[in-house]
Amino acid sequence: MCKITFVRILVNLVVLTFLAGAGYLVYYVQQWSITLTRGTDYDGYHVLVQLCIQYMTTVTITVLNFFLPAVFGLLVRCEDYTPITELLVQLLR
Repeated sequence: MCKITFVRILVNLVVLTFLAGAGYLVYYVQQWSITLTRGTDYDGYHVLVQLCIQYMTTVTITVLNFFLPAVFGLLVRCEDYTPITELLVQLLR
């Protein structure tokens, strides 16, 4: 009983760390995009580079939305929940 509680707490801390890291990554990419857009060299960049800079935040969020649920799915299996509880926990995360 003590072991499973420790594992669940540890997994939840890992999930919170991933979520905080994802939030910071989105913030960092957004700030970097703003800095590049406001720079004096922005007009000198190629059109494709300007497009990548403009959509950098959107692409970052899309990649996170693709990978994080898969990682959370792997982590929830470590918590030894019943299948219905596992599904509910996965949906809540």
